[in-house]
Amino acid sequence: MDTKTRKEYTEERETKQKFVTALEKLAPGTQLRAGIDYIVQAGTGGLIILGYPENQKNLFEIGFTIETDFSPFKLYELAKMDGGIVINEEATRILYGNTHFHPSIAIPSMETGTRHRVAERMAKQTGLLVIAISQKRHLVTIYIENLRYTLKDLPELLSEAQQAMQTYENYKKKLQEKLFDLSVMEFKDMTTYHDVANTISRHLRLKQVEEEVERYILELGIEGRLLRMRLREQVNETLESSFLVRDFATTDKINKLKDIEEDLNTLAYTGQMNNLSIIENLGYEITIKQLDDPVYSRGYRILSKIQKLPPPIIENLVKTYNSLTKLLSASIDELTKIEGIGEVRATMIKEGLQKLKNQYLFEGMRI
Repeated sequence: MDTKTRKEYTEERETKQKFVTALEKLAPGTQLRAGIDYIVQAGTGGLIILGYPENQKNLFEIGFTIETDFSPFKLYELAKMDGGIVINEEATRILYGNTHFHPSIAIPSMETGTRHRVAERMAKQTGLLVIAISQKRHLVTIYIENLRYTLKDLPELLSEAQQAMQTYENYKKKLQEKLFDLSVMEFKDMTTYHDVANTISRHLRLKQVEEEVERYILELGIEGRLLRMRLREQVNETLESSFLVRDFATTDKINKLKDIEEDLNTLAYTGQMNNLSIIENLGYEITIKQLDDPVYSRGYRILSKIQKLPPPIIENLVKTYNSLTKLLSASIDELTKIEGIGEVRATMIKEGLQKLKNQYLFEGMRI
């Protein structure tokens, strides 16, 4: 993976995380959102910045010091003045009122209004969350670093969130189908690079949609509780896909799982994801023509389906056989030689694997 590409992806992720944190602070049900709603309803407009960096005091022309606990009503009253409001980053205290901001005019801005132009430049120069509330249009725009986002009305937000959740459920269904097909191929000992790459690709796309749904949930605040429960139920059903990298990464890369996952996420983020690039990130050096060649699973994902089988035992099994095919052919006596496995557990493992094999092959014939 190109170092520059990964760096850009990491920086983008860090900025998005700040954005997510900002949405949490501004979600319906929070004190800050209540104060902003008062300002919108009153039509006064306002400019609010969360934080007062010691090394950038020159950007702030303080009107007067307040230093009081935050309350929505106090914020609303201060917004009636000409200057902006400074509160702490946690939005628990109001620091200054009637404050004028002086960001560098050399910082580019696409905004036309003075208030929003100042907000954008302050966000870029300080890295802090800045909130601009328009007086005439009653819109709330937030700025953080290079990100700009206008908060949506609740009905519009709920509609978009429901659509995103529906998309997530459709993607999840397709991933489950791919995981089922992959299981059948693993038990038949017919898995190809193509099968693995397709399944991982589905998993990465699902993660992207999941992040989008989570962002909506954060923005909805207390209004997003049911959607959060719905997403949590769906996520629990797709945890098995996290075993894919462990099952199919090369021996040289199996100890670099975090790097592999980071590189795969970067591929998805940059739009460079394809079957060959996915397989290359798992450590294989193959050509496009070789994507239909066989590849062998270690068995992590299949073993995780056996009830009451602890992760340390799964690790010992994989360490011993390093192949699902070899593990399937192991006898009960051979299994008992592995640390932590007695005759009862060996029988449970043998019968569990056979039951899974029969189930997948039978269901596979019906489809």
